[in-house]
Amino acid sequence: MRAVIDTSVLISGMLSNKSYPARVLDGWNFHKFEPVVSPDLAREYAVVLTRKRFDRLGSFEKRAEVLQRLFDLPWVTMAYPQEKIDVITADRKDNMILECAVAGKARYIVTGDNHLLDLSMFRDIEMVNAQRFIEILSSAG
Repeated sequence: MRAVIDTSVLISGMLSNKSYPARVLDGWNFHKFEPVVSPDLAREYAVVLTRKRFDRLGSFEKRAEVLQRLFDLPWVTMAYPQEKIDVITADRKDNMILECAVAGKARYIVTGDNHLLDLSMFRDIEMVNAQRFIEILSSAG
C-alpha cells in the first residue's frame, strides 16, 4: 500500500522514538508500506530538517544523510506530479501533498495537518493521522 508521509509526521517521528510518527518511520524503514515522495516534498523535508531547532538530531550532514537513506530504499516511489491541484485554499502549499499522492497513486496521506485531515478523502486517497495509519498497517498484517 502506498502512502505519502507529511513533513510534520516525518519530523515528529525523528524527534520522538516512542510515538506513532516514529512507528510510521519504522514502517517506512521495514517496508510495511510503500512511501511516495515527490521532488517538492523531498525538498520540503530537507528545508525543514535544516532548521536550527532540529540541531539536536545531529549535524546538518547527519540529518541529510538520514533523509537520503530513507529516499534510497528500493520500495520508495518517486512521483513526478503533472497535475496542479488547488483544493486547500487556507494553506496552498498543502496542495503539494495532494499532487504527490495523486501522481504516486497513494492510498493514504499520513498527516497531522488539519487542512488535510479536514478533507478526509480526496479522490480515492484517505487522510489519516499517524495513529490511524499504524492501526491500518497492523490490520493489514
